[in-house]
Amino acid sequence: MSAGEAGSIGDRRRQAEAGQGLVEYALIVALVALVVATIMVAMGPQLGEVFSGVYGSVRGVTSAEATPVATVEPGATATPGPPQVFIDPSCSCFDCPVPSSGKSGERITDDERICFTSKEAHTVDMTGWLVRDAVQHQYTFVGFQLKGGASVRLHTARGADSETDVYWGRNGHIWDDKGDTAYLLDAAGVLIDEYSYGRGGQGKPQSGSSPAPPSVEPAFP
Repeated sequence: MSAGEAGSIGDRRRQAEAGQGLVEYALIVALVALVVATIMVAMGPQLGEVFSGVYGSVRGVTSAEATPVATVEPGATATPGPPQVFIDPSCSCFDCPVPSSGKSGERITDDERICFTSKEAHTVDMTGWLVRDAVQHQYTFVGFQLKGGASVRLHTARGADSETDVYWGRNGHIWDDKGDTAYLLDAAGVLIDEYSYGRGGQGKPQSGSSPAPPSVEPAFP
């Protein structure tokens, strides 16, 4: 065998081996692809859930970073509203004619009164609260505590104060028989309630809105 023939045979052998390697490589790639496809078919739903969970977590973190969260200071409480105390016409008497000496129409001041009732369950401190009428007569509660659900009557006349009755100490009448407006303000001057009545008294509401409570401190004995 000549040298040329030997070289030719070697070249053909190397080409055959190279071809065999490529076939084997292609078979391995095909086998791997088949295995992966089988796994994907078998575990497709589970993998989908895993990818969805990861996506949702990433999206949730992004949203939380983008949206500011309101913080509440430790010990902070909601601002309470004004106390639920109202002018109660059922126990008030703005025009109370009571014969004192048999003369028709003669009145005494002892029965003229305005009444306040609490809707609160707890005691309301009414110290410094003001009662005013339309012409700036004013009464100030001094050291008074109104129990929850209780009422207090403010009498125009003189008398000794108690848990249920306090006295203005006036010699004459306060509330106009023809109609008047009563205002109840807290110690800060905030209007708590107002009530108007018309001719005849006894807490008959007037038509229309009432004027704002007077803001000027009245001067009277």
